[in-house]
Amino acid sequence: MAAVNGESVRDESQEESSTWTHEKELKLFEKVDEYLADGEERKEIYVKDIKWSDIAFDNFTTDEVHKRWRILTLRVRKMRNAKEILEDAKQRAVDKHANAGSRKRKIDDALPKAPLSAYLLFSKERRPQMAEKYSDLNNKQLLAKIGKKWRKLSAEKKKKYHDDYLENKKKYESALMQYFIENFPEEKAPKTAFEFWSSKMKKEIKEEHPDISDKKLNKKLRKRWERLEDEEKEEWEKKSKQEMDKYLRKMRKRVRV
Repeated sequence: MAAVNGESVRDESQEESSTWTHEKELKLFEKVDEYLADGEERKEIYVKDIKWSDIAFDNFTTDEVHKRWRILTLRVRKMRNAKEILEDAKQRAVDKHANAGSRKRKIDDALPKAPLSAYLLFSKERRPQMAEKYSDLNNKQLLAKIGKKWRKLSAEKKKKYHDDYLENKKKYESALMQYFIENFPEEKAPKTAFEFWSSKMKKEIKEEHPDISDKKLNKKLRKRWERLEDEEKEEWEKKSKQEMDKYLRKMRKRVRV
């Protein structure tokens, strides 16, 4: 048990959900970074003054992001302001991920790669020209300079990188779903919105046409589905999304991605 900001904290990493990937941890750092950069008065604040409800993102709650922060900074020296602790924690997370990579089992080359966060997309774009401009800086100093550029970027300009990340995330999750379905046929694949809807409609159509062939039945179902309004499809798409999210969480835990 260790003390963190006056609180007793167990090594909670064993209890933490598998949804906290390295990419999610980097996004947490990015959200804290953005929070601290929002106004001059926040630059020197301490961790205890952070409003964690402003940091929460994706499906993580205020308590979950705060808890993960405490785990990530468990061994970071605390008698400093939040910005100093953040920079130290970011470096430790990068080092830990790099070391884990060297010990990790061989990953299938066909496994889709997770998308870069908005900040990492910005960093990838700016790094070559900044490395050339500041050739005397070491890697850590260069990263600090890129981070400073990102914090000064307006919300409007950051939006481009956030939009690109969200688009890449959709493509990644779609590719990941396809990879799991193809490589783990023993696992029941999630149903599509059409499959959920058609399982209900089949009964109605068969009652109307008891002698209908499977071929004609499927053709009739397709035509009816295509004629449905978007509002009517929404219920089934929501149901399908819930099942797909559940399937992805299960498979990501199994494959550890």
